[in-house]
Amino acid sequence: MRQRPEQRHWQPRLPGAERAGASPLAAHVAAHPEIESIAELSYVAVDELGEDLVTLLVSRWPSVDRSGRLRFPTSEPTAVDVDRAALEQLLRRSRVPGGRLARRPLREGDAFAVRTDDPAGLAAPDRRDPARWMRRPVYDITADARDAAKASFYGVLGKPIPPALAADIAARPRHEER
Repeated sequence: MRQRPEQRHWQPRLPGAERAGASPLAAHVAAHPEIESIAELSYVAVDELGEDLVTLLVSRWPSVDRSGRLRFPTSEPTAVDVDRAALEQLLRRSRVPGGRLARRPLREGDAFAVRTDDPAGLAAPDRRDPARWMRRPVYDITADARDAAKASFYGVLGKPIPPALAADIAARPRHEER
């Protein structure tokens, strides 16, 4: 009998000053009085940047399979065109972590964890204003989302190395480049 793959919700980190200073998104979610579970969040990715419009792809929160790959519950995300200035303003006010990151220019591939209302159920003019369907805070998970995408991509290209060999490679001293 074939077993169902074990799945759990993806637990990205929020960026810190250094990678070691990153904090788990789950800790922020647990501290937020209006969010009971990370599964309540949507995964929102910047697909395309135009002069006045940004195309966002909105999906339900992904799980992670045994191989560490992200698995989204639906086959197709919802594409939503939003006003670029309105999105940038929302991010300046609501992006976690804030500070310098909140002022960083928007880029294609940026990813966010955020509570959303279903944008597909809104009239087109209301969908253009992300503040009408995205609820604060907006967690910036871009770094871990990019890492997850790379891991998935390279996992397809190469054969996994055994865990003992991976641990041996990680323990080796790094050689300085000349």
